[in-house]
Amino acid sequence: MEIKQITDFGKNLCVGARTVAKGTYKQAKKSFNNPVVRANAKNALPYAILSAGAFSLMSVLPNRVGDGKQGKLEKASGKIATIAFAAATFKKFFKVPNIKLKELPIVFAKTKFKDVLGTLKNNKENIVMYALMLAGVKIGTDLLTRGLDDTIFDEYHPRRLGD
Repeated sequence: MEIKQITDFGKNLCVGARTVAKGTYKQAKKSFNNPVVRANAKNALPYAILSAGAFSLMSVLPNRVGDGKQGKLEKASGKIATIAFAAATFKKFFKVPNIKLKELPIVFAKTKFKDVLGTLKNNKENIVMYALMLAGVKIGTDLLTRGLDDTIFDEYHPRRLGD
């Protein structure tokens, strides 16, 4: 491969990455500016804080035998908190109505095309905000778990498993 081909490949890679980043930033900015999405996020925020805080308390569990590192359950606390948050807030975040199968033709007949486009736009922005909140819950839980674990270990020198 020539140097010119390598530099062109690098430039194209950077341009592609920059384009994707700009598109993602614009979509996230639209999500934060939408008042409906912002209201949904505010309604789901207490659940995010509660799930991150509750599952970060897994750091109180005893650590492994000799090395003092976190066990499997402590490491998985972020995933578990994210799943719990997703299950608890999906209906509240997306305001999913309970429609029976028999009622669908009536609902579709009454729905206007303009309303459908508005709903799709809101749901797209809701999905972006929901994904950001899921990522925030996972990262927050992982950081809290690690921080609490280190604090407990430094302050109280708890016995490890096997001692």
